[in-house]
Amino acid sequence: MNSLPSPAFSSLEEESVKDLKSVFFSGIGGHGMSVLARLLKAEGVKVSGSDIAKTAITQDLEKAGIPVYPQDGCHMGDAEVLVWSSAIKEGNPDLISAGKKGMRLAHRSDILNLLMKGKEAVAVSGTHGKTTTSSLISSILLSSGKDPSWALGSSFRTTEGKEEAWRKGEGSVFVAEADESDSSLLKYRPKISVITNSDGDHFDHFGTIENYQKDFMVFIAHSQECVMGMDDESNRKLFGMLDEEEKGKILGYGLKEFKELGLEGFEEENYARLEGIRFFPASSPVSSSFALSFGGEKAQVELRIPGLHNCLNASGAILVCKRLGLSLSSAAHGASVFLGCSRRLELLGCEGGVRLFTDYGHHPTELKALLSSLKSSYPSSRIGALFQPFDYSRVKDFGQGYAASLALADKVAVLPIYGAREKRENFPGVGAELIKEAAEAFGEGYKFEMAQSLEDGAEKLASWSEEGDVLVTIGAANVIDANPLILKLLREKL
Repeated sequence: MNSLPSPAFSSLEEESVKDLKSVFFSGIGGHGMSVLARLLKAEGVKVSGSDIAKTAITQDLEKAGIPVYPQDGCHMGDAEVLVWSSAIKEGNPDLISAGKKGMRLAHRSDILNLLMKGKEAVAVSGTHGKTTTSSLISSILLSSGKDPSWALGSSFRTTEGKEEAWRKGEGSVFVAEADESDSSLLKYRPKISVITNSDGDHFDHFGTIENYQKDFMVFIAHSQECVMGMDDESNRKLFGMLDEEEKGKILGYGLKEFKELGLEGFEEENYARLEGIRFFPASSPVSSSFALSFGGEKAQVELRIPGLHNCLNASGAILVCKRLGLSLSSAAHGASVFLGCSRRLELLGCEGGVRLFTDYGHHPTELKALLSSLKSSYPSSRIGALFQPFDYSRVKDFGQGYAASLALADKVAVLPIYGAREKRENFPGVGAELIKEAAEAFGEGYKFEMAQSLEDGAEKLASWSEEGDVLVTIGAANVIDANPLILKLLREKL
């Protein structure tokens, strides 16, 4: 067994978590894999794993009693199941060894699927906003005493403290972030699914937006109900592609008047509307407020996380919790104690009057929402950004979109492409400089500067900044390693 099946292929479908005795995770140091390993251990399963390097995550796993070995295929012991993720490629030593031993293969999504079995499962997907929306749902349920379980893309903070990205609760609800990038969400059967938006991503896997949306159609078919963001044009097109039975499952939320949606087969009583949105400066304890109406109820919502996109994320989360039995007002109160997710517009520090944020964004729409939020929170500040593009295919597909979104900043340093899953030689002519060239084509190139390394990017941003400015590092890879250096350079300017 040295060939990997499709991530959408269901393994362990007829089993439960209780049937698992000993499981080995190849690449256990990945965030999603480590979350699942923790949850399995909490369920009493013997868990171990491997990774190519020691990291803070692997060290934390070992402290929690989960052994982590080199990824050389020599340490699987009596494990019966090898768990893999889409980051694992053919020729992986663990995979080859598992084939010789006759071990069963399970994609990480198969483990998540087992954990959701027998629960009121909430699976959150979409092009953007998955982590914040699923974390908000978890936070609201926790604050209401529902004692949920969850598997999320990030830790999050509330007024009560920090919550890890995983939790085994005793309640009936399990909240999961459902990755859409590799079609693995097709195996989930949630009570409630969420599709925040569907404007397209991961074209290296899907090829076309039509294929991307087909997966969401199946996701809806496998759900008892589906909560959808109706301000998103792609979601409205997706709704129009559904048959009448599936249309009846949809609960929507958005800013638009119902009559403006123009969606045949969508009932007004299934639509939650945001009204009276207000944004406040960063010095205010409240970042935004709005009224949300649904099903004859109306609640005032006050958020401590900025941006219109987060008003929409919170509305989807509140609507889900309403369907799980909470009143609209109690769900709105739960949203008010949420302080945000790790690496989602996260404030890291302030040196010399310059604030430094970091964000995981790696899609043009995410970058636009991020920088718009910073500009609304700090209207009198200059904004400087250090951006690390992720994978060559994304720069090829989104180069112009990156440039247009980043141009909202006053200064942009662009790092070389972080080739996580791709080799540069397979993408001739594609480099980070395409982003600057795209910005030059529409007259914003003067804001952009190429950085040769994390150190160079940190230096460019820190030397440009002045008291009162706001800086942000953006990207899904190791751009966060520049953050300590930026703060150090800002201190040295004092």
